[in-house]
Amino acid sequence: MLDGQTPANPAHMQIDLSGVVFQMEGQFMHRPILLLLALSLVACAAQLTQEGRMVRAIQPDWATKCKFLGVLDASEGNGWDVPDDRRGALNSIRNQVAQMSGNAFVVSQSTSNGIRTLIQADAYNCP
Repeated sequence: MLDGQTPANPAHMQIDLSGVVFQMEGQFMHRPILLLLALSLVACAAQLTQEGRMVRAIQPDWATKCKFLGVLDASEGNGWDVPDDRRGALNSIRNQVAQMSGNAFVVSQSTSNGIRTLIQADAYNCP
């Protein structure tokens, strides 16, 4: 119990969060916990920053006119599936490029084992 008291009935739980009281009984007790778990997984995926939104993936031959900034790695495994993990890893790459004052990247390697996706990319600042 969060309030330090032991419930008389273990199938009954009362949680007090800042004056708001939630009561859960028996089989319905697991639903809020599962919902919180699902929401926490979504919240862990890399979110795209405002600066990261300005960064674009380019073709390798376009990079010849750009200034090379460095090599970046990103990995994601908190999405619902492999495409969602890839999107999260690309968001992380975009955010990192923006932090380096870049505006473009070229993916040099992308792998996934079904659990995690790893992307390696070269960061650039292009005219």
